[in-house]
Amino acid sequence: MLNMKETVTAFLKQGIGSLEDENKLEEFFQLVAQLEQKAADDPQYYALLTDAYLAVGYTQKAKDAFSKIYNPKNKKDIKKMLNIEHTKSKLIVQPSKRAKSLPQFRYVNSQILKNHFIESDENQCSICAKTAVPLYIGRAYSETEDEILLLNQKEQFCAACLYSGAAADKTGLAFNSPYLGQCSAAAEDFIRELEYRTPECTSLFDDNEEIWQICCGDFCRLERIDSTAEEKFYFQCLHCKKEIVWTKMT
Repeated sequence: MLNMKETVTAFLKQGIGSLEDENKLEEFFQLVAQLEQKAADDPQYYALLTDAYLAVGYTQKAKDAFSKIYNPKNKKDIKKMLNIEHTKSKLIVQPSKRAKSLPQFRYVNSQILKNHFIESDENQCSICAKTAVPLYIGRAYSETEDEILLLNQKEQFCAACLYSGAAADKTGLAFNSPYLGQCSAAAEDFIRELEYRTPECTSLFDDNEEIWQICCGDFCRLERIDSTAEEKFYFQCLHCKKEIVWTKMT
């Protein structure tokens, strides 16, 4: 039987980001928790823990783990630390901690957003102070357009505050790239809705904002993503109800 280290390595080789079986994902996160305990007793496990964190998009945790064994005089360690700092792994939330219900955002089906929110009994929104609510841990953009991962922030806010616009008003953050407003002919109100009151989605498109479809002078609603063969994104116009399918070029 494979030991824990070999099992985690096997998971990493198959690619956690493409793993759709939630039972398997839950198993991986449980292994990561065990790996954290192992690393506390034996520092050699921090290298594997670093790779495990990166596989699920937890870049700050990966950096913190690698810093435990980082040698600033070692060229390989310097290169790896730089790679960690510039990595944009797909964020994956442990299935058992995903939000069970979300508001119905105008431009994206909430089912697509399961990796953007995390929920537990201890969660408290930094804006409305409600507890046991789904907190946003996805990407955001500061007023200077610097990218922020809310997963790494101490103060996080809930889905309802993002939906209402209270989160953007209080923090000044945008949640989808400001470039969307520069490359579209949509009305200003629609641009603001997508940028400030819609959870980040452009990472789903590998940061190609131009994928977001426009019809009838408005952004279309992202209804679903099909990754079974070639990756396809299904949009629907909010006005004429036309379906638009964008296929990712490989």
